[in-house]
Amino acid sequence: MGILVKHLQSNKIIYYLKGADVIMIDKVRKFYKSYVTDDCDSLAREGLRTLVIAQKVISHEFYEEWNQKLVAA
Repeated sequence: MGILVKHLQSNKIIYYLKGADVIMIDKVRKFYKSYVTDDCDSLAREGLRTLVIAQKVISHEFYEEWNQKLVAA
């Protein structure tokens, strides 16, 4: 599940995405995959569930194109 947020001070559009580690591992950059896997596995060994949250700054051009498609649908 994700949400788009506009940061009022910087005027950036940020996409936040959350999900289970097994789903999110394919969504994060290659550099972070081992970090996410190691931390989630460590927490699981302690009997804890995990929720991974990621963010991406979206360009205004990408957002406008996406929004036009959404309105048309």
